[in-house]
Amino acid sequence: IPRNNQERAEKGEAILAHPGFSTLLVLVENQLQLMDTENAVSTLYALIRLGVRRDMSVIQNLVIDINKRFLDLSRNDNEDGISGPDMAESASKFSRCLAHYLKLRRSPLLGNMVEYFHKNFRDILDVRHYSQLMLSSMHLSSQQFQFDVQKQALNLIGRDTSIRDIRRIFHALDFVNFHSLNLNQELVSKCCELLTMRVMELDMKMMYSTFMLLEDNLSAELKTAMARQASILLTPKMAPPDFIKGLILASSHMTPEKKSLYESTLLDMLESHTVSAVLLPNLTTALFQMDCSNTYILNHLQKLITDSHNDLEWLDVCDMLQKLPDLGVVNDNMYRLLRSKLTSALMSVVSPWMVVAIIRAMSSLPSPYIDTAMCQRVKVMVAQLSLTQLNYVMASLQTMARKIKLNDGIQNLNYKTCVGLLGELNVYARANLHTIEDLPVFNRIVARILSEGADANLLEDIMTHYSKLESDDVNLSSAVQICQILTQSRFYHEKLLGLCAEAVCRDVEKLKVRSIWPVIQPFCLYDYQPVLHESEAGLFNRVIDRASDVVDSMSPFHVLSMMKALCWIGIFPSDIIRKTFSFDFLELLDEILQDESVRGVHKKAIRESLATINRAVALESPEEKIPWFHQRYFEAMIKHQLTLPIGQPYQTIHSILSEILGGHANVIVKSVTPYSYTVDFECILNRNSMPVKCSHVRPSLRNLTAPIEFTPPDNSQRIAIDYVGMRHYTVNTHRCLAYVKMKQRHLEMLGYNYIQIPHFEWNSMMNSSRDARSGYLKQLIFNHS
Repeated sequence: IPRNNQERAEKGEAILAHPGFSTLLVLVENQLQLMDTENAVSTLYALIRLGVRRDMSVIQNLVIDINKRFLDLSRNDNEDGISGPDMAESASKFSRCLAHYLKLRRSPLLGNMVEYFHKNFRDILDVRHYSQLMLSSMHLSSQQFQFDVQKQALNLIGRDTSIRDIRRIFHALDFVNFHSLNLNQELVSKCCELLTMRVMELDMKMMYSTFMLLEDNLSAELKTAMARQASILLTPKMAPPDFIKGLILASSHMTPEKKSLYESTLLDMLESHTVSAVLLPNLTTALFQMDCSNTYILNHLQKLITDSHNDLEWLDVCDMLQKLPDLGVVNDNMYRLLRSKLTSALMSVVSPWMVVAIIRAMSSLPSPYIDTAMCQRVKVMVAQLSLTQLNYVMASLQTMARKIKLNDGIQNLNYKTCVGLLGELNVYARANLHTIEDLPVFNRIVARILSEGADANLLEDIMTHYSKLESDDVNLSSAVQICQILTQSRFYHEKLLGLCAEAVCRDVEKLKVRSIWPVIQPFCLYDYQPVLHESEAGLFNRVIDRASDVVDSMSPFHVLSMMKALCWIGIFPSDIIRKTFSFDFLELLDEILQDESVRGVHKKAIRESLATINRAVALESPEEKIPWFHQRYFEAMIKHQLTLPIGQPYQTIHSILSEILGGHANVIVKSVTPYSYTVDFECILNRNSMPVKCSHVRPSLRNLTAPIEFTPPDNSQRIAIDYVGMRHYTVNTHRCLAYVKMKQRHLEMLGYNYIQIPHFEWNSMMNSSRDARSGYLKQLIFNHS
């Protein structure tokens, strides 16, 4: 038995050269009609594995004969009385030969096998055969058939399913995810769960291929398990290809000491020229995942890319350009060479997804370029692009236009070309939007669009499309998806929120643990309480009751996120508060924060959520007797905030406030209140509404220590003023988000008069002059007082 590919190749060559082998091939052709289908398929499979060329007559005759047999079977002309499911093993093996070995993925021959699978998939009970047919047929199947196949696969897989079969299903799902978004999340979750239990059986190559297939859809548990397993397997003595793959997998589970060791190993490999051009895409990904800032390694990387750019495939260039700018690689000559390669590829590729990939990559260039010929190429492909792909192109063009405008100004021809193309695509995308009727598919497309940043007009049309829904159209699953979309888009849609509330209340007992937080978040964020039937309990009461029943099963991150959202609107369920501040729960949070496999952004979110909950409970629910223990955390955060530059609106407001209040000494910039809130400006008015000098309250604006104790004069008022930017409002209304309202409640409880300066009022035509803005601020401060 060959031990590796080299031995297999040597043995294959020896067999093919044997004089008796040619006689055997002739015998196969002569006796083909006497073989049953199973033997014919097995013979074809064996000959292909031995390396017999596909242009040889024996291969062609076998393929033609086997295909005819399956056609006869599909027409119920099989004389042997063999049913479709009985042929599953032969069908799976034949489809593998066609798709994988003979590269006939678009051939009518494989189409016949898809037809066979379509007729018999419900009766095929062997996961090994089912998974292979699923893998070979998904790219030639309708969305409805893709959905049905995934649903059946969910019923077939279990603990005894082999890793090979699960990985085949992953390969099939990867195609579905990339092209149609018709992905069955339950099937993905179950496959992830099965692989997590058996991760010790995976080698580096298997883990890497699985990770790269469905990276965005893999469960956190599987990613963590693979990172830990990769950390165990990873050693500096591994061959460069396996070592680099191991770095990609283990990057989230890497201590500073190991990171330093692996960077030294990489540097040795680069200096000894053992890293070839074919490894550059994976190397770039590994450095990106590791957040590498080693100057020597990055210099070697850009030199290697520059020297070997002719050997790179354009698809590899696209992948690398998504990561090189974030690594801080600055080399104009290298980017010019890569841009030239992508420009040439754009003019020659014929598949829509290839055009999309190239445009997205070109938008990552520090100095993007787009000419009339490139625009024309995109226009030719527009009719073939899906709505998701159109949004990818539009988001990329917006990025390119912004960079060109910054570098060369709006009169630049490239900028005008880019903006013109963007307008045409926008019109086409909005027309294409109304052709999608299936709500779950529409939800998935919208979610993908939002992840890239939706155009404002397109987002408006999306919500108009949603407005056509009625109560019966939205079930619990769709409601969860729509709630996530409403949160992500910051679009306030009262009718849609109401439909989601009705769907959730109808089936609240079926609400999954992981869906509780996403469902409640938009209602909290927009401070919207839906009006339901008088005899029904409110949405918040029902969801909170459901959460209380399963709170022990919720992940710590979901518990904190849900509780923080409820704090925004002043709801404090006692049982969940006690859970959040229990010793066991806080100890679990400490373990998560100390776990090196947990990414920094997740740790930051956990700390911020717990601190926000602690402050809200201490101020608004003192009966819970939860102590205030986040003073030091907020002080550290405030010190960082005070190092950030002050924007133009704040400088203008500070200047005008100083004029109307009698000088800089009467205005505090970036004031810190009790319980560590920061406000943009603070002033104090005495009983006669005259400004009080308060510069001594904080002698140094940029040297924050513990807040200085200050007792204002009797009957005086402390006024806190915030400029509220557009990100604190919904995108379609002037409705302020709930966490800003929570800040107002808390500051008023602490004795402040809280004044907001909305961005849409400050930047309005009415307040376009300095005098108008001065009068506007006087009215806010003195009328408010």
